[in-house]
Amino acid sequence: MIDLTSLLNLERLQPEYALQQAILENKESILRLNDKQLDKGIDAKGDDLGQYKNFKYKGRFRPVDLKQTNEFRSEEDIVVDDRNMLFVDPNWKTDQLMNRYGEDIIGLTDDSEAEAAQLLTPSVIQKLENQLS
Repeated sequence: MIDLTSLLNLERLQPEYALQQAILENKESILRLNDKQLDKGIDAKGDDLGQYKNFKYKGRFRPVDLKQTNEFRSEEDIVVDDRNMLFVDPNWKTDQLMNRYGEDIIGLTDDSEAEAAQLLTPSVIQKLENQLS
C-alpha cells in the first residue's frame, strides 16, 4: 500500500497559515471592500445605514458613508487567527458610530466576502504550492 500523504508531502501543508498570510498580504484590498460598502451606505449585513439628520452636514441625506473627516476609516485593521478574520477600528469615534449605526459598520457583506475569497484564492494556492516544494 502506498501512503499518498507522505509521497506528496501533504503533511507539510499548513492551510490555515497560508490563509493568514494571504489575508495579511491583501489586508488593504480587503479593507477597501468594507470602505466600498460604506460608500454605498450599507453595513456588513447589507442593511442601509439610513440617512443624515441634517442635509447641510454633507450636502445630502444619503448615503450615510461615515467619511466626513475620514478619521473613522483611517485606523481600521484586520486581526487574523487560525480560522477567522476580524475587522477592528481602535479610533475614538468607532464606539460612537457603532452605537448610532450598529456594530456591523465594520465587516463584509456576503458579496464582499465572496470578492475577498476570489482575491485571496490565488495567493493561498501559491503559498500551499510553496509549502510542498
